[in-house]
Amino acid sequence: MATAVQQRRGTSAQHDDGAGFTGLEGEITVDTTNDTVRVHDNSTKGGHRLAKFSDVGFVAQTTVVGSSAINDMTSNISKKYVHTGGAVTLKFPNVTASSNLGNTWVVVNAGTDTLTFDRVSASQFKQLNGSTVASLANTITLSKGGVAELTVTADNEIIIFGSGVI
Repeated sequence: MATAVQQRRGTSAQHDDGAGFTGLEGEITVDTTNDTVRVHDNSTKGGHRLAKFSDVGFVAQTTVVGSSAINDMTSNISKKYVHTGGAVTLKFPNVTASSNLGNTWVVVNAGTDTLTFDRVSASQFKQLNGSTVASLANTITLSKGGVAELTVTADNEIIIFGSGVI
């Protein structure tokens, strides 16, 4: 038969009340209110509550799968777009550093032909290729099987890099 080990435990109120419970350095106790553990350092009343996965607010990157042309990729900011169709054009919005700095798109071309990245109007693409930075371009092509990340770095400028970027 297995041996059970039970740690000291108490409610959040018992850990955090006015007198406060100060555990030994390195002691672990169980907070039965929040269903989590607390690590003690022999000085902090109540110890240090460790976050559960649900407390962290982790948001997985949303994946969007599509096969049609997209006239404005704004709705796909911060998403991974997996293209499964033929040759189409994806249009990227006008961007400003004040509103869009750091916004990214990840595009995977799992389709049957090349993808063309175009702009709605003023934004331009700047392709990174190793240590070389290409001049600004109005359109960029992503070959079949290619993966590209696009990031807003300045007003009307989207940096693009990845494999299969032409």
